[in-house]
Amino acid sequence: MSVVTPQWIQEVIDSYDGDEASQALITKLAIDPNSVQHYSLQQGILRYQNCIWVGPSASLQHKLIQACHSSAIGGHSGFLATYTRMK
Repeated sequence: MSVVTPQWIQEVIDSYDGDEASQALITKLAIDPNSVQHYSLQQGILRYQNCIWVGPSASLQHKLIQACHSSAIGGHSGFLATYTRMK
């Protein structure tokens, strides 16, 4: 059975490549899921306090904020409101 993964999720996973901090977290969590407090690894996605961890890709971060801001959920509510909603 195949699973459909949204493109942005794959981009988030790809944002961990080449980032030493993300790679260190992934390695620790793969060995022991309870090794780093507040972090988890689920299907290749890092989470901090159950929120998706986005790697240091400024272009991806901007793309995600822009997509949320322009969506019906975001409602063009301005940067701070969009950022808070996403956070």
